[in-house]
Amino acid sequence: MKIAIIGAGAMGTLYGGRLALAGEEVTMIDVVEPAVRRMDREGLILELVDGVHTAKVSARLAAEMDFAADLVILFTKSVYSRAALESAKTFIGPDTVVMTLQNGLGNLELVAEYVPMERIIVGISDFPSDLIETGHIRSIGEGHTRIMTAAGGETVFLQDVCRRFEAAGLHCSITPDIMATIWTKVAVNATANSITSVCRLRCGVLIDTPEAWQLALRIVDEIVMVAAADGVKLDREAIVDNVHKVMEAMPDHLTSMEQDVLAKRPTEVGSINGGVVKKAKALGLDAPCNETMYLLIRTIEQNYAGQIL
Repeated sequence: MKIAIIGAGAMGTLYGGRLALAGEEVTMIDVVEPAVRRMDREGLILELVDGVHTAKVSARLAAEMDFAADLVILFTKSVYSRAALESAKTFIGPDTVVMTLQNGLGNLELVAEYVPMERIIVGISDFPSDLIETGHIRSIGEGHTRIMTAAGGETVFLQDVCRRFEAAGLHCSITPDIMATIWTKVAVNATANSITSVCRLRCGVLIDTPEAWQLALRIVDEIVMVAAADGVKLDREAIVDNVHKVMEAMPDHLTSMEQDVLAKRPTEVGSINGGVVKKAKALGLDAPCNETMYLLIRTIEQNYAGQIL
């Protein structure tokens, strides 16, 4: 299977590297030419629990692709997805399947503008992965990959992808109720990522500070309400319990959004808290806590140069 991965960030490098180590034919697509040349020459570096691994891959700029991939995995931040999909027209053929494991809401709808629903796979990943530099990550810990066809129903191709991911140590399972799984991850990200990013504190703040936990619960309640209106029933208590357990297990962790804020980079708040707000408004609902967090983080993003700290 010819696999093209768009975006050699933390997750793209983890998945591309693990698949390549398992013997898959992987091509990394990125926009930073020096990094592309280095990856093509030296491979990907993965610092894993069992040691440091170098995975041999091909790496190219999108314009250099001269073949259609069997599977394209979109791993860019959501803010860059449209540009990435535009560039991918050179290697998305009539039979190419596109997979999105990106954070937040709205990813499926965007991919569907470029590829028919029957050729889209959606899912989530909860693997930890920290970017050292483009093509070099550290992933100390386990996770899972959950996938399903966007059109619903298992296909031979979906099963094949799942087997290949499993063989690569990506712990993959086919999840029929994938939208509930996606919404559940949105709830975790919308609480932890937004609160830590605004406060510039580590994950432990959510369970150590009653006011932070109260805010997290309000964010979750809004998401459960909006998801229900969208036809997706979520288990509110299970989500709350999961958020608490995750924060308790890694109190010193910096969320990905907070890392972006600290590094003065664009965040994914538009597809996380902002995605909830957009969906709520489309359904005639309000999500004031999510909207407040979205507006605060967008304000921070647009004023990096003027920040005092």
